[in-house]
Amino acid sequence: MDSSFAPDAPAFHPNIQVRLAVGGQLVFGPGTAELLRGIAQYGSIHRACTEMTLSYSKGRAMLRGIEQQLHLQIVHRTQGGPGGGSAHLTAAGEALLQQFTDFEAAVQQYAARQFEEDFSFPVQEKTP
Repeated sequence: MDSSFAPDAPAFHPNIQVRLAVGGQLVFGPGTAELLRGIAQYGSIHRACTEMTLSYSKGRAMLRGIEQQLHLQIVHRTQGGPGGGSAHLTAAGEALLQQFTDFEAAVQQYAARQFEEDFSFPVQEKTP
């Protein structure tokens, strides 16, 4: 079988998703990072969930799960009322988000470099 690809074949590329686990249980990944970014941006768990089309109960469960697994408070919450509640990342939450973002970027860069080295497909010769 010919291992060449047609000249108009779409190019392969790596699609790496970084996820962090504790004891085999997934705890943190791109969705959680997006939620934390939204909380930092909007000052609200509800608004962050709405912006990412995530149910509020699911977002709260994600945060509760992370905090329980890591034994850290990553979001400081102020209960609502007439003026509404608010939320912001704690120092631990900011550090976790920054470290995950940096690690994820490094993994993506490594994967792209390694892919270039390992996947050099033969070019199909054009027929006259």
